[in-house]
Amino acid sequence: MKQNIKKSFSFCSTYISRETMNLGANKRFIHIANNVALFRKVSVVIPKDKWEGVFHKEIKLYLIPKTVISNRFLSFIFLNFYSFYSRFKGEIMICDFNPVPLLFYFSSHQFQLIHDLRLFTEFGRWNRLEKSFLKLSWKYIKNWITVSYDSKEKIIDFLGNNHKNIIVSYNGIDKRFYCFEKKKKIYRDIDILYIASYEERKNHKSLLEVLGKIHKPLHVVFIGKGNSFKAELQNVFMKKISHHNIQFLENLDEISLRKIYYRSKLFVSPSLYEGFGMPLIEANASGCYICCSDIPIFKEILQHSRNVTFFNPLITSSILTAILQNLSNRFSQNDGEFEKFDWHYIAKKLVTDIESAIIS
Repeated sequence: MKQNIKKSFSFCSTYISRETMNLGANKRFIHIANNVALFRKVSVVIPKDKWEGVFHKEIKLYLIPKTVISNRFLSFIFLNFYSFYSRFKGEIMICDFNPVPLLFYFSSHQFQLIHDLRLFTEFGRWNRLEKSFLKLSWKYIKNWITVSYDSKEKIIDFLGNNHKNIIVSYNGIDKRFYCFEKKKKIYRDIDILYIASYEERKNHKSLLEVLGKIHKPLHVVFIGKGNSFKAELQNVFMKKISHHNIQFLENLDEISLRKIYYRSKLFVSPSLYEGFGMPLIEANASGCYICCSDIPIFKEILQHSRNVTFFNPLITSSILTAILQNLSNRFSQNDGEFEKFDWHYIAKKLVTDIESAIIS
């Protein structure tokens, strides 16, 4: 029997930047690393950027040059060398880079993080050859981590029953989002809030179509980083919804985001595909009522909430009905079980699950 020795951890991501650190997957990366650093030695491998004040002071940073990050092949070579260095130091390494570093096929101490299988859906950006190569490479990974039981089931169905040993580690939320105030009335002047990147799968188009069918003027806030798809949506729909007070915001810090949640009555998410859905948990914990797509992952993470209405995201009348039925709600307290979405709890459970998998 192997001796249970407290290992140090190395977290690697080539996708994170200072500008994108508040996006879901990157937010997870930072919170997990910082919380594991409270009880384990941690190093972080990330692109070179201005990281002062972001990571725990005890975390060792290894910064990848921008010339390497800009080229996937060079990033692959860099992470292969680092994975051997990490294993030599006796670390447990967690990485989300594709293609997978070679040592991940052999080492029991290296874990591949897969958020979802979006690359293999109609929303994936890789071509058929790249997808075929990635699927083949995934079949032989020894250790997996994913963020939901829905994603775990999808991975098993996609790759086969021999991949049942997958660690599930939920995404979490900052405790500052929790709304426990039951007596003090919270003034909520935002009727509808939607937080999502501007991608086809986020289904902004259907929500904008629905807003055009609601005649009563509403205060609606969209939060997400701007791009050409956002501009396209604005060009098509802004005249049709000009009677509403529409705000498009981006690059909000945690404090500003928390204030927006606390001002919002409804959080509406018509997304067609998600690996998790962190904004739904944040919104529910902040006292918003949730109207969202009837997709498996949303039902999983909101299974204990009574303050949610599910709709068919492909049918605008279903979205419209859910919104109209709940706009008058005066709900201002959270409900559900939020302990399992606490970052420190998630980090401790992840470490325990990983070390148990290595020992066994």
